[in-house]
Amino acid sequence: MDRFRALLTRFQLSREGRSRVVPIVLSLFLLVGIPVLIALYFEPPALSNEEFPSLSQVKEFHLKLESSYQFSFFTLQKIFKDRLPKPYKKQSASLAKTLLKVCQETGIPVDLALSLIAVESSFRPESQSSVGAHGLLQVVPSTGEFWARKLGIPWLGLPTLRNPHTSIRIGLHYLSFLLKRFRGNLKNALLAYNLGPTRLRRMQGAGDRIPQFYVRRVLAELKFSALTEKL
Repeated sequence: MDRFRALLTRFQLSREGRSRVVPIVLSLFLLVGIPVLIALYFEPPALSNEEFPSLSQVKEFHLKLESSYQFSFFTLQKIFKDRLPKPYKKQSASLAKTLLKVCQETGIPVDLALSLIAVESSFRPESQSSVGAHGLLQVVPSTGEFWARKLGIPWLGLPTLRNPHTSIRIGLHYLSFLLKRFRGNLKNALLAYNLGPTRLRRMQGAGDRIPQFYVRRVLAELKFSALTEKL
């Protein structure tokens, strides 16, 4: 009889345990599973090259902004001052000079560079991604070291990537390289910046579905960039 009571008690406890576990599992599914399913099944279709602006169109857009709003160093300085975290605001003027200089060197329009910074790090120099990318332009250490040495920048590891000036130089020169590698195709260059050029080529060759959220975010930032908001 005692043994039967013990078994009955264990059975009741196990039922209570299951009754507690089921709501937890359901909650996790609602929090994690449903958003994942939505992302998989309701992602917008890939942007065609006709839908996505070419680099020449971006440059034309930049020139219109420049002429319409008298874009200047002071405008860019204000954008940095408004969007950088408090400890970095004092570097707004020097960062504006760095960005203008690097954009002239690489031929990348300033508004495209600002859009990339906004999407990559939200103007947070100490930002770090889940895959180990760092800085304003979210560069991984291996790529950062290669381009730092190529550009004659002293390589100090993560401090080099978290320095907003060197992050701008490395990130934009890398994007410029990708634009040349993909023959001026801005969409592919941005996808390669996000996914890595080798991975992008492999996915394209295999006919895999390539996520479009990143390029859509950059395009949205470009159309409604901090530059147009401030002016």
